[in-house]
Amino acid sequence: MAPKKRVKTTAASTSRAPGARGNTSLPHVINKYRLVFVDAEHESRYDSIMTRKISAPSYLDRQMLETMSLYDDLRRLLVNLGWENFVELQEPVYERLVWEFMSSLVVDLRRKFDEVSGYIRFRLFNVTHKMHLVRFNELLHLPAYGALIPEHEDYIARSFWHTITCSGKPYEARSSKATLICNPVLCYFQRLTTNHVFAREDSQNGVRAGELFILWAALNRVAVNTGAFIPNHLAEHARPTSKVVIAAGSLITALGRALGYGDQIDRLPVLCTLVLSTSPPA
Repeated sequence: MAPKKRVKTTAASTSRAPGARGNTSLPHVINKYRLVFVDAEHESRYDSIMTRKISAPSYLDRQMLETMSLYDDLRRLLVNLGWENFVELQEPVYERLVWEFMSSLVVDLRRKFDEVSGYIRFRLFNVTHKMHLVRFNELLHLPAYGALIPEHEDYIARSFWHTITCSGKPYEARSSKATLICNPVLCYFQRLTTNHVFAREDSQNGVRAGELFILWAALNRVAVNTGAFIPNHLAEHARPTSKVVIAAGSLITALGRALGYGDQIDRLPVLCTLVLSTSPPA
C-alpha cells in the first residue's frame, strides 16, 4: 500500500502593506507585492484569491518508478502524448506568482488571438500577457494539436472504464475512484494528470472525465491538445466563488520562467519547499 500523501498548504495573508499607487484611476491598488491592478474587477478577484490556501507541488519520481520497474511502461504513455518534457517542469511555488496569475487569468478557447484559436490572458510581474493556445502549449513544452475536449469517435467512457478496472462498477465522473484501476502504471498516470493537467489538492483519487479520456488517448496513441485542458481547469479554480486549494503553483512558475522572468522569480521568497513524489494510489 502506498503511503498516504501529505500535502503542505499555507493560508494566504490578507494584510495589505502601504506603498505607492499603481493604476491611479483606482482608489487603492496596493498590496504586499506591489501589484498593479488593471481594473476594479482584477482587484476584487485578487482580494478573493489571496485568502485561499496554496498547496505544495508533487512531481514525477523517476527513481521510484525505475525501482518498481514501472518507468518504461509509463514513459510509453508520456511519449504517446508528447509529455516527456512537460512532466519534467518541476518548479517551486511562489505566493506572488500564484496571486497575480490567478487573479488576472482570462480564458476563452472559442476566441482567436492573432487569428489563431484560443485566447489566454494573465499578468506576471505587472505585465499583461496575451496569447493563443499554440503559444501556451509551446511555453509548457506540449504539442499544439489534438483533441480539445474529452471526445473522440472511438471513445466510450463507460466501456473503457470497464476495461481498465477490476470492480465491474460503472463509471461516474467525479465519483469513480482511481483505486479501482487494475494496472499500477495506469494508476500512476492518472495521479500525474491530477498534479500536472488538472492540478488539485483535494479528491485526487477521483477520476474526472478529462482524466479518463486522456488516459484512453495515451493508451490508443490519440493526440491530445493538453494545453486546452489546463487553462480551462485553472480558470475554474480562479473563479471568485471557488474555495478549493490552489495546486497549480509549480505550473505557474514554469510559465513565468518560459516567459523570461527567471531572474525576478529567483529573487522571490519560496512559499512551498516541501516536494513530494507522485505516488500511485493504494
